[in-house]
Amino acid sequence: LVSLRAPEGNPFKAMSLKSYSQMAKFIFILYIFAVLFEPLGFLLSSTIVVGVLSYFLGNRNPYSLGLLALGVPTAIYFVFTRLLLVSLPGTPLIE
Repeated sequence: LVSLRAPEGNPFKAMSLKSYSQMAKFIFILYIFAVLFEPLGFLLSSTIVVGVLSYFLGNRNPYSLGLLALGVPTAIYFVFTRLLLVSLPGTPLIE
């Protein structure tokens, strides 16, 4: 009940112009992902986007960046297609 009485401020008022710019870049990268999803398939487009977003968010270690960019989409693809039996667009190179 205390949270219902607490004043709720607008978090966007405290954001700087740089923060808005970074948020716009992030949304643009996600838009590019949506555009690339169908022609490149899930694995390739996700690998590119995870790598770019990881770099954008501050990861500069090439080994961890590569591991994230390759490992996360591959693990997600495996879980969805093999365990949950959800159809995802493959990569044109594989199919």
